[in-house]
Amino acid sequence: MTSNYCVFGYYGQGNTGDEAILASIIDGLSTADIRLAVYSDQPQLTSRLHSVAAFRPFPKTPWSLLKALIKSNRSETIRSLWQFLRADVVVVGGGGLFFDTPETNKWLKEYYRLIDLAKRLGKKVAVVGVSVGPFHHQESEIGLGAAFSKCDFISVRDEQSRFILVTCGVEEARVEVI
Repeated sequence: MTSNYCVFGYYGQGNTGDEAILASIIDGLSTADIRLAVYSDQPQLTSRLHSVAAFRPFPKTPWSLLKALIKSNRSETIRSLWQFLRADVVVVGGGGLFFDTPETNKWLKEYYRLIDLAKRLGKKVAVVGVSVGPFHHQESEIGLGAAFSKCDFISVRDEQSRFILVTCGVEEARVEVI
């Protein structure tokens, strides 16, 4: 039976390291009977570079989604959302995705919303090969602990990231260092 996977990260941004991480994730999943969709800021480029179906990320808040569905590119938003809705597994992968700045934690909240939405829809969630921190807002630490505690699999790149997750309330035994 074919499983549907969606992969989210910092893809299509011209960052060689993130593209290498995506290539590694794709390679690691290539032995399974899966249908893969990757979310990228440049889906055509990602599709060409990695030979995968690629889509622009869809808005994660109801208001943003409604606005996107009203605009002229609504068919792109619908295709992107459909890929997510039919996914069995959501992979959030690679690099320094989980941090904030003194000015904002907006970027971080998008990943919390993604994990929360996936779990509310009954999907498995794997966070793979990420680094965690630094944080400047207590809200970021609380949100990180809550989001990662829902994940089915967590792997981080270093012991410092593991320490931060445990400090944020994630059970230490659930966090692998790769």
